[in-house]
Amino acid sequence: MSKNDIYLASKPRYEILDGLRGVASMIVVAFHLFETYSGNPVHQILNHGYLAVDFFFVLSGFVVGYAYDDRWDRMSASFGSFASNGNFRCFLWFIAILFW
Repeated sequence: MSKNDIYLASKPRYEILDGLRGVASMIVVAFHLFETYSGNPVHQILNHGYLAVDFFFVLSGFVVGYAYDDRWDRMSASFGSFASNGNFRCFLWFIAILFW
């Protein structure tokens, strides 16, 4: 089975969502850069750039939900083991950053 067969057997991927997430993240970065160099909020170029953060998280939530919507029935693990695995992964990063 080639890579293309595997890709076609899975759900379609919406590249536009990745592009919109990228645009939202660039707007947030630009908002913070312009916020730093503008004297006050009246002279800001991007007045509502902080809303791109909300847009980014909404899109990310949709992408994750879309990826896992048909997998919930097939998952053999319980929610407790799912949460403990996630906490373990986050704790490893915490330890790595703490002692770096």
